[in-house]
Amino acid sequence: MLRTDRRNFLIGASAAALLASTSGVNLAFAQERRELRLGVNGLPNSLEPVNAISNTGVRIVTQIFDTLIARDWFHDGAPGNGSELVPALAESWERIDDKSVRFKLRQNVLFHNGVEMTADDVAYTFSSDRLWGDEAIKTIPNGRNFSPNWDEPVVEDKYTVVLRTKTPSYLIEKIVASWVGRIVPKEYYQGLGAVEFGNKPIGTGPYKFVEFIAGDRVVLDANDSYWGEKPSASKITYRVVAEPATRVRGLISGEYDIVTTLTPDDVALVDSYPDLETRGTLIENFHMFTFNMNQPVFKSKTLGAPWLSPSTAR
Repeated sequence: MLRTDRRNFLIGASAAALLASTSGVNLAFAQERRELRLGVNGLPNSLEPVNAISNTGVRIVTQIFDTLIARDWFHDGAPGNGSELVPALAESWERIDDKSVRFKLRQNVLFHNGVEMTADDVAYTFSSDRLWGDEAIKTIPNGRNFSPNWDEPVVEDKYTVVLRTKTPSYLIEKIVASWVGRIVPKEYYQGLGAVEFGNKPIGTGPYKFVEFIAGDRVVLDANDSYWGEKPSASKITYRVVAEPATRVRGLISGEYDIVTTLTPDDVALVDSYPDLETRGTLIENFHMFTFNMNQPVFKSKTLGAPWLSPSTAR
């Protein structure tokens, strides 16, 4: 029987569990899989994949859903921060023009309810009905914010779909590999609506939804019918542990295999243990200032004068 110590389990099970749908790395899996236990700082309000976009939600919905294109975080030996685009639910894609890309889908991919994924599901995922239309954004407020200027997708056949924008965009391939690109099952989603789907999500990912108790835990089970690398953990449990110090104590004691959102002092403490380590990576975020231009102060012709006074202007 293959034996694993705690560090090797985390390197194999957690890395595979968290990255199995994107890494393309061949990993050796234990004959007897273990549960992966995470102590997390919080949970999203919904597991609808767009509504779950947050620092607490992405780590969960990544396991439930797949995208047409994925990022290979380990491309060319990168230590988890690579960005090479590789096939996922789409076996291939081709740029048609500056506003459209054709995707050829992988066949025999099943959603967790046993229904095959087809071009109709992909088209619905990126449609105005579900993502960016006036009615859609009432239940997915950021569907339009995280999207390019989409036009309606075109289904060419059961496994071929063209995604289009109304204006030229060379970001289509990157967008479908991002947070907004997780594919949902059309009929199931339509039957529930976005809100209820967020409580009972179904995707094509390496782990299947089991339980969501707000403010407490999310539980996922391995999807042994997964089209890609088989999940290396039997189950993933995300349990809310609000206090950073409590999360760290749980990690040190072995109550949790992974904890999130450490303070700088926590990092030094964890790294002082020979069987533990901290890891970080680049994320697709940027910081910006936004101003509410409806406020009276921003309508003043003298706006900026205090900032550009003779003593500060250069």
